[in-house]
Amino acid sequence: MTLSNTLATLMDSAREHFEVSQKLSIANLISLFNPNPNLLTGTKDFSGSWERIGSWKKEDEKYRGLTVYSKSTAWDGLGQYYDSKPNTTYTFSFYAKASKPTDKFMDIFMLPSEDWNSPVIAWPIYANLPLTIDWKRFSWTITTTGGGKILPSLCSTNSDATIYVCGYKLEEGSLPTPLTKVNGVEAKTLK
Repeated sequence: MTLSNTLATLMDSAREHFEVSQKLSIANLISLFNPNPNLLTGTKDFSGSWERIGSWKKEDEKYRGLTVYSKSTAWDGLGQYYDSKPNTTYTFSFYAKASKPTDKFMDIFMLPSEDWNSPVIAWPIYANLPLTIDWKRFSWTITTTGGGKILPSLCSTNSDATIYVCGYKLEEGSLPTPLTKVNGVEAKTLK
């Protein structure tokens, strides 16, 4: 086996293990094994300051050691503000599932600061995701146009099914890397 075949096999394996859909460059592969820090705090158990957490239900179930929150009504996205830097690419990733398969969507919002007239990111500020009954890691990448607060958050736009979320991660860069530390505490590497 040649070196390039070995690297291609390694990158395919890493892509599958870390649930990364795009082709990996060697730099991307290295970043998977040296994950970026999570810029959000309290993501293992949703401790600290979380927007609209009172509208969500804390579940007894944990997923990969992470506290799970659920919601069966529309809107009131669960998220945490972050002071972003100008002209910087960020990736927001998380785990989610639904109580039943639905062709309806869960929305990811990357809301600009509270002043909607001077957003720090370009539109669109949301993406729609279909959910199944199985846990899956999702990600969404945006680039800021100016510095300021952003609010990566998740909500349902319908009440057809209960959505379950956990493992939020906001990081610099365009590729989601594994969540290996939560609040400085070692966690099981998540794929």
